[in-house]
Amino acid sequence: MAVCTDRKRHRYMKIDLNNPQDFTFANVRKLLASGNADRDMEIRVTKAGVAFLSEVTGPEQMEGISFRIGDIAMNAGDGDFIGPAARAATDDKLVDQVFRTLKKNWPNPGSTCVDVEAY
Repeated sequence: MAVCTDRKRHRYMKIDLNNPQDFTFANVRKLLASGNADRDMEIRVTKAGVAFLSEVTGPEQMEGISFRIGDIAMNAGDGDFIGPAARAATDDKLVDQVFRTLKKNWPNPGSTCVDVEAY
C-alpha cells in the first residue's frame, strides 16, 4: 500500500491490483476513507494496475488510465462514499461492491468508464 500526493497536496492511498497482499477488501475500505469528502473524486486505475482516488473526474486526463469507476464520482460534501467519516468506512456491502468491480475489470475492463455493480 502506498500513498500518493496530488497537485493540491491532499494525500490519498493507492492500491496495486497486481499484488494480492495489497489488493484486499481492507485496503479498498482504506482507499475510500483516505479521500477528501469536500471534493468530487473518482477511482481510477492506471494501465499498470494501480487504483487511486482522483480529483479529476469524468473523461478528462485519461492518458495512462485503463479505466475509472464513473458512478463513484463521489459527490462533494455529501460524505457518502469518500473520506474518513464516509459510509464506506462502515458499509461492508459498498466496499465489497467496489472491491468486486475493481477485480472484475482488472486487467481487462469492458470500457474506460465502469459502474459499481450490485452483487
